[in-house]
Amino acid sequence: MEAMNLILIYDQVQSIFMFTLGILVITGGFSKKSIFSMLHSPVLWSVVLGFLFRLTPLSMPQSLVESFTFAGEAASPLAAFALGVSIRSIKFTFSWNLITALILRFAGGYLIGYLAVMAFGLTGLARTVVLVSTALPSAMFTSILPLRYGLPNQFASTMVLTSTLLGILTIPLSFALAG
Repeated sequence: MEAMNLILIYDQVQSIFMFTLGILVITGGFSKKSIFSMLHSPVLWSVVLGFLFRLTPLSMPQSLVESFTFAGEAASPLAAFALGVSIRSIKFTFSWNLITALILRFAGGYLIGYLAVMAFGLTGLARTVVLVSTALPSAMFTSILPLRYGLPNQFASTMVLTSTLLGILTIPLSFALAG
């Protein structure tokens, strides 16, 4: 349970970056349109409100907690379904760009995690969570966000699919390297 709490915090921080900096990149940089797009992101609002709510002494009614839990459990399967629908017309091609991106994703991600572990002096379970989380396969939102803004997602979809398949090897390797 302790690891799950750390993973959720890590994931939510990553979501903040994806739905702020990621939207800035996808929408063409720092502009009025980009800021408008960020402010209209329900995922970003839910993360921010969740953190703020957690800091207050308020408690939610159990029926509301159960409703949100039920809806939250559907998020990953729905994202996987959306990705599946979006990639059905994609022609997967392997290129040096893809190989380079995969190396950056796994090795670069692990290196960033290692630097974060050293910088913050993390040990034990927190260390393992950061090291493994930074080297996970590319998130499905990597492929879905460009589509939301009318951009091609050929490369991103190929990256998500390939990194997910390679996760069979890279996830256990990340655990092994984490000690």
